[in-house]
Amino acid sequence: MRWSACSAARRLFAALCLAAALSPAPARGTSRSDALPADSATAPRHVSPLRRLLPTHIVVQYAGGIGFLSAGAGWAWGPKDILQTELLAGYVPPYSTGRGKLTFTLRQAVSPIRLRLSDRISAEPIAAALYLNLITGHEFIHGTPVRFPDKYYGFLTYLRPGLSIGERIEWHFDGPGAAIRGIMLYYAINASDLDLATWGTNRSIRLRDVVNISFGARLMLGNERRKAVAPPPARR
Repeated sequence: MRWSACSAARRLFAALCLAAALSPAPARGTSRSDALPADSATAPRHVSPLRRLLPTHIVVQYAGGIGFLSAGAGWAWGPKDILQTELLAGYVPPYSTGRGKLTFTLRQAVSPIRLRLSDRISAEPIAAALYLNLITGHEFIHGTPVRFPDKYYGFLTYLRPGLSIGERIEWHFDGPGAAIRGIMLYYAINASDLDLATWGTNRSIRLRDVVNISFGARLMLGNERRKAVAPPPARR
């Protein structure tokens, strides 16, 4: 999905932000911690190691260079959860190859700015990510496709790093103990290392010719999944 879809996505995002901004303003502050229970400031800060392994969100994505459709889990961390690490599995239809393929992606994202548009809606106008995508298939894993001489490519054909940048909008739900605390929609403009190398070395190719756009949704899991618990009593 190319540049025209990107322009449409930006217009849609701007329209959603405008609609949220015209709704009643929140009575409290605008930080990420606003959604926490009132007693969270005095709650014990000890978190069980096992609870830290529980994902903070589930993600589903359409397109983006990592598969026709991908899904996986993510973990938000860092100050105010500005960092997110995600693991996704995707599917590539057969197209002209005769069989479908699976993909696996490790993605590290950062969203340094979070704007509270209303008491239920927030936006992240900058969401950047680096990712590493692996595609299965013997023609990729075990060497060069048969139609090319051996070592024709000077890079791994089954492993592609890339980067993306986009925007997000989230609807927050009521209840600090809810199993699902919100739904986030996003779009991103993506490009792999080879796409960018091609654009940088071939003047006849425009940037819009090598990037693609993806659309996705995150199901934000409740804070109770990572709730702080009282530390064990000290030994006497």
